[in-house]
Amino acid sequence: MRISKAVIPVAGLGTRFLPGSISIPKSMIPVFDKPPIHFCVEEASKAGIDHIVIVASEGQHAVLKYFEKRLDLEKAASDKKDFEMLSILQEIPDLADI
Repeated sequence: MRISKAVIPVAGLGTRFLPGSISIPKSMIPVFDKPPIHFCVEEASKAGIDHIVIVASEGQHAVLKYFEKRLDLEKAASDKKDFEMLSILQEIPDLADI
């Protein structure tokens, strides 16, 4: 049986990360160049999982917004001829169905 769905819980107040987690959810605080939630979704996608449910707390819109297609940022990267960043921006929404 092939596993095709994953649930990633990111709900919580992030109290151990205060005061940093006041304005940004802990799953979005960057580790090197990506937020932790990106690594989770990327690994799930590499494992063949094509449908991911992210369980977030109320008000954690940044988590879901991160995986939306951002044509404005793609255009800015293209205008700057930053094709590496453009490639990254185009890959993010295609990682999985979230």
